[in-house]
Amino acid sequence: MANAIVASSQGKDYQARMFWLQACRLFNPESHVIRVGFELNDRRAFDDVAVFYGPHMRDKWGNALEADHYSVKYHVDQCGELTTRSLIEPDFINAESVSFLQRLRNLQLQLGPAAKRTQLFLASPWRVAPSDPLGKLYDNRTEGLRIDKLRVGATRRSEMGRVRAEWREHLHLATDEELYATLSLLRIDTKYASLAALTDALNMHLTRAGLLPIPAECIATVYDDLPYKLTGVGLQEFTRDEMWDWLKREGLVAPAPAPSTRQVGIRSFMRGAERLAEVATPLACVTHLFDGRRLPSGHLWNEAVMPEVQRLADDIISTSGPHHLHMPAHTSIVFAMGYCLDPKMGADVAPVQPGPGGSAVWTPDRSATRPLDGLINVSTVAIHDGAPDVAVAIGVTHDVGEDVESFARGYMPTLGRVLRVTPTPSVSPTAVRDATHALHLAQAIAGEIRRRTPKERAGILHVFIAAPKAVTFFLGQEARSFGRVILYEYDQEANTPEAYAASISLPVAKALPSPTPS
Repeated sequence: MANAIVASSQGKDYQARMFWLQACRLFNPESHVIRVGFELNDRRAFDDVAVFYGPHMRDKWGNALEADHYSVKYHVDQCGELTTRSLIEPDFINAESVSFLQRLRNLQLQLGPAAKRTQLFLASPWRVAPSDPLGKLYDNRTEGLRIDKLRVGATRRSEMGRVRAEWREHLHLATDEELYATLSLLRIDTKYASLAALTDALNMHLTRAGLLPIPAECIATVYDDLPYKLTGVGLQEFTRDEMWDWLKREGLVAPAPAPSTRQVGIRSFMRGAERLAEVATPLACVTHLFDGRRLPSGHLWNEAVMPEVQRLADDIISTSGPHHLHMPAHTSIVFAMGYCLDPKMGADVAPVQPGPGGSAVWTPDRSATRPLDGLINVSTVAIHDGAPDVAVAIGVTHDVGEDVESFARGYMPTLGRVLRVTPTPSVSPTAVRDATHALHLAQAIAGEIRRRTPKERAGILHVFIAAPKAVTFFLGQEARSFGRVILYEYDQEANTPEAYAASISLPVAKALPSPTPS
């Protein structure tokens, strides 16, 4: 009984916080959200949370979008995964006879033509099982199903043919096209694998909306209780003004910051940053230039990516007040942002550092002084005797020294030596304690780089980094004293020393050599 009560209580909190995550969008004019709902009686099975959009909203395919409806299914642990069978088994949604897909189909019929302008979300902390056919169908970009993949295979003997037949017969549909029309409405939201992860994301949105965040030490909050209390008195849908009224009554509106903190960002990865535009304004987005993690041409780093970095940096420098800089982006972009935001420029900017418990703003205490000796381990490996260039292999989260050495011997004939740098006491994903430690590490690394000989300083510094974004950004802020720099990116899918490729050159100059494997 106690376990059931705990599960029910946590499930209600999860649903309430999913509601507030969407309600915060009311206060972002770029979201096009005009109304939100909670426990709507006329949307059976997808009544947990609702979002209604204005006339200009489009989905990820460019189609008109009027509403999102959420079915929130919470689990207290991670002992299960979402599979093709989950969607047709009533037990998955704690029902006796009707499955999730049947409820999806029923709501599609209820909505009629409006269904084409609606997204129906299954929100769950469980992930989509990668070994199940659902893992092949799930689209990480749109959160929908890849109907093109489901069409593969002409008979039931094929994997997708079996899935199609099982789902079609379960829904009593006459054709596959009817099945595709139903499935085109489905979205699966598994971004928040725990109540804690959801709360971290929500707090960022609450702060952005001008609301008080949920304190880390709180077990019970007004946010968890308020939607149910409002529903109890017949209030289930809210416009921006109506919601703000209730938030003020409950004392949830934060005091106006002075000066206001500006959220800005640059994005070269879409996964996990799909809704960054709701948080960061302006947002420089260069994802369209990339094929996965790769650029079709190395020249695009300087010719297309770097101008966007500089444009955002100029905007930050020209705008007074503090800035929180979100960077779901390649290491080279993070370094280049630091380079363009040299502290001498006078910008008040702090990087947002992602972590296992959620993202946090890392503002270092620049007045804190400590000896930099002993913060890092440094060793030198000779490559080509007498050559003028130096490579620095910075391994904070993991040691990249051996791979860089191997790459240098094969592809960098102008490189004299590799400077290997790691933190003390050891390389680790948790090696950096906080923002001030990150700053001191960057300063210690910069100090070693500046110790190059006059001949080496006249050459090129080749930079290879595996470090948290904050360390990379702070090192970039030190880099104007490094001379000519070439940054490198690593192709993780290839996973070989040859997988390095030159990226951004600083200061930007097309004439700089860019050693990459042929």
